[in-house]
Amino acid sequence: STPVQLHWLAPTTPIPVATLDHATAAVHVAGDTPMIAAPNVDIALSPQTMTWSWSRAIVFAWLFIVLLQGLLAIRQWLENRALLRHAQPVADAALQALCTQQARALGMRTVPVLRTSQAIVSPQVSGLLRPVVLLPEEQTLSGDELAMAMAHELAHIRRGDLWLGWIPAIAQRLFFFHPLVNWAMREYALNREAACDAQ
Repeated sequence: STPVQLHWLAPTTPIPVATLDHATAAVHVAGDTPMIAAPNVDIALSPQTMTWSWSRAIVFAWLFIVLLQGLLAIRQWLENRALLRHAQPVADAALQALCTQQARALGMRTVPVLRTSQAIVSPQVSGLLRPVVLLPEEQTLSGDELAMAMAHELAHIRRGDLWLGWIPAIAQRLFFFHPLVNWAMREYALNREAACDAQ
């Protein structure tokens, strides 16, 4: 209950002001031309240097790593945009009907867009405002397995995992130094997938 004073900021040293002596500008007359002598100025300025400390070094290192992770996140977002841009719409009416059936069974008002891509090997979902269900171009799943996989991806959209996933993602990037962050992210991902399977 007793407050503890933490000295985070170094004390600032006052900048000395330029001092003038008691003599003012003296006028000397040499012939007809008056000469004005400049006043004696005694300036004792000492540059205020920033004191380096471990706390400041840690803060700068943390900001640098957070910035680096932000750049990597932007790169992943651009790669995901390129993946969606090159994905092809599904022309199979049976797959479209299966997606509509699974979406209605989950109580979804709108049916997400269904696309195929050569760059993936398993079904996945992407997009925040306009979710897209991506399927591999070469299907190796049976009809029942494909229906289960599609229902799993639609459950992610129905539960709002694409939006809620931002919370642990941001926490992981801000608290990357914490030893339990990776464990928490792994547990979150496992429980999220288990919840979609159960639904």
